[in-house]
Order: sequence, then structure tokens, then C-alpha cells
Amino acid sequence: MSEPNPTTGKRPPVYVREPAPWSAVRNAAHAYGFAAFTLDPGSRPGGHTTIKVTDYDVVGSGGQLAPFETFTLSRPPRD
Repeated sequence: MSEPNPTTGKRPPVYVREPAPWSAVRNAAHAYGFAAFTLDPGSRPGGHTTIKVTDYDVVGSGGQLAPFETFTLSRPPRD
């Protein structure tokens, strides 16, 4: 890590490249999108929490939405 700038006291940024094929999906036909989230906190205390994510494309001149991709995130309970 570099020394802080004597004028600003801030360190220069560090940029690191990381292979991340999972990090993005691009739909060349529709450049703009919208994501909706549905939270399920679980049916009982200490149960799994899930979030369903639906990514929509904005299509047409009126801003209509079309589902593009859906996935679910799940988290086990914390101790």
C-alpha cells in the first residue's frame, strides 16, 4: 500500500482485476432494466431467509417490463 498524499492525507486507490464471470449478464437488445425483490423472512424464528430477485427488461416506447432473469438468494439463520 502506498503512503498517503501529504496534501490530502488520502492514499491512492488500488485497482485489482478479478475473474468474475458470474458478476453480470448483459442483454444487448435491451440496455435498461429494473429489478424487483421479494423477501421471505422465513416461517419461524431461526429459519432460512430468502430473497427472490426478478430482473426485468424495459421494452417498448411505453416502458413495458418483460422478465429477463429470476434467481433466489438464501441465508441460513445466524447463531
